[in-house]
Amino acid sequence: MKYLCMFVAFKIKTNKSEKGEIRKNLTTMKTGKTELPRSTSGADEFFILQGKKQGVRIEGEGYVIREFSYSDCESLAENADNNKIWNNLMDNFPHPYTKQDAFDYISMVKAMPGKPMRFAIEVEGKAVGSIGFGSEGDVERVTAEVGYWIGEKYWGHGIMSKVLEDITEYAFQNFHYEKLYTIVFSTNPASMHVSQKAGYRQEAVLHHPTKSSAVFLTIFIISVRCVSTGKFYIPFLSLT
Repeated sequence: MKYLCMFVAFKIKTNKSEKGEIRKNLTTMKTGKTELPRSTSGADEFFILQGKKQGVRIEGEGYVIREFSYSDCESLAENADNNKIWNNLMDNFPHPYTKQDAFDYISMVKAMPGKPMRFAIEVEGKAVGSIGFGSEGDVERVTAEVGYWIGEKYWGHGIMSKVLEDITEYAFQNFHYEKLYTIVFSTNPASMHVSQKAGYRQEAVLHHPTKSSAVFLTIFIISVRCVSTGKFYIPFLSLT
C-alpha cells in the first residue's frame, strides 16, 4: 500500500485584491456552485496554498481514505445527520448536521498546517464518514486520540475496522507517536468491536465520567502501541 503526503502552508502577506480573490474561491468552494454554504469566518491570517500537491489517498477494498473536498458537503451532511451517530460522539459534533456544518469543518481541516490528520471515508464515490487523529501536545505529544464515524448505511460491512487499521499505520509511519487511543462509550459496543478488530486493546475503564444527552456513561480507553526499532515500526501491538 502506498502512502503519499505533501502539504504546504504559508503565512503570507496579501493585498486586498488577492484576499478578495481567495475569499471568492472559498465562497464557491472551488466547485462553481455558488448555492453552497459560505464560510462563517472572516479570519484571513493564514492561507493554504494547495495548487500543485500530491495528497494522501489510501485505497482499500471497497473504500478510499482521502483528503476532504468542498464537494463532499452534501454527502457528509446526508450521512452525519443521524441521531444514532450523534449520541456516540463528542458534544462538539453538530446535530442536526447541515451542509454548512460540513463546509465549516472542511474549511477548518484545510487550514490545518502540517501533514494531513483528518480524512474523508469515501464509499461508492461519496464521502460517507470521517476519521482523524490529534494530540494534546506538551507531555502527551507522543500520544494521539483517534476519532471516527461512518454513515449508518455502511455499518456492519467491515469497512470501519479496515479504515482504522490503515489510519493507525499511516499515523505511526508519518508522526512521532508511540501510542494511539480511542474513546468508546459503553452505549456503543459496535465501536468497541471495530477498534479491537483493528488491533486495539482495552486499557482502562472510567465509570460514569461522561455525560451525554443527560445520561452518565462509562467510557472505555482502547489503545495500541507502536514499537520502534531503528527506522522500522511495528504497529498494532496492544498495550500491556
